[in-house]
Amino acid sequence: MHRLALAVVAVLVACSGLAVAPATAAGVYKVTLASSRSVADVGQVTVLTGKVSGRGAGKKKVGVDVSTDGSAWKRLGTTTTTKTGKYTYKAKVASAGTTSYRVVVPRSKTVGKGTSKTVALQSWRWLDLYDQPYLTGGGVVGRGAYETTTIGGGKPPAHTFAMGESSYLYWNLAQQCDQVVAQVGLGDGDQGETRTVRFEQSGDTTDVAVTGGEALKGFADLDASAANSLFVSRPDDRYAFLVLPRAHCKVNTLPVAAD
Repeated sequence: MHRLALAVVAVLVACSGLAVAPATAAGVYKVTLASSRSVADVGQVTVLTGKVSGRGAGKKKVGVDVSTDGSAWKRLGTTTTTKTGKYTYKAKVASAGTTSYRVVVPRSKTVGKGTSKTVALQSWRWLDLYDQPYLTGGGVVGRGAYETTTIGGGKPPAHTFAMGESSYLYWNLAQQCDQVVAQVGLGDGDQGETRTVRFEQSGDTTDVAVTGGEALKGFADLDASAANSLFVSRPDDRYAFLVLPRAHCKVNTLPVAAD
C-alpha cells in the first residue's frame, strides 16, 4: 500500500508540471546597475554599482560587459559581490561615442542567469587635428619643417603648421565637436612684427593677432557644437605658426575633409 501511494504521488507530480529544472526553480537573478557618470572623456573612469538579488547572490562573481556605438558586447572584466549582493566596478572609458555597460550574473544550480538593464554614457576625446584628415592650400608646411625656429624663446612642438601668405587649413567637424583650441605665434626672427591668423567655424570668424618675440597666444572656442567645419587662414604675407590644434569630439576620427 505504501509503495502504491508513492507511485501515485510521483505520477501526480509529473502530470502537474511541478518537476522544474533545478537551475530555474528559484527564478533568475535580479540585477540593478547604475553609472556614476553620464558623460566622460576617454581615459576617465566611471564607477558602476548595483546589487544582485537571488539565492546565493553573496560573494558571487559577476561579469561586466561593454558595447560602443551599438557594437557586439565584449567582456570588460569581472567583480565579486559582497555578502549582501552589492558590487562595484571601475570602468575606464576607452572610446568616443556612446559607451554602454551591462552586468551579467551566471546561473547557479538553483537560480537562472540574470542580466542588468543597459546604462549608457556619452564619451568624448580630444583629437589632435594635426593627425586628422584635412585639406590645405597655399604655403602650409608641417611635419618637422622650420626646426631651427623658436617662438618666445622656445622650440615649437612637432605638431605645428607653418602657414604662409594666403594659405589655409580645413577640417570637417561635422557637428561632432564642442570645443576647439589651438595656439598661434610668430618666429622670434620676426621680432616686433604683427600678423593675423583667422579662425572660421561655420560662419563665425575670429582673428588672432600675434607679434614676433612674444609667447604663443591661445585660441579657444568653447561652444563649437554647431560647427560643421574649421577653416584656419593667413590673410597677409609671411609665415605664422599654428601650434597643437585640437578638437573635443564625440567621434574617434573626423570625416574626410572634402572640397
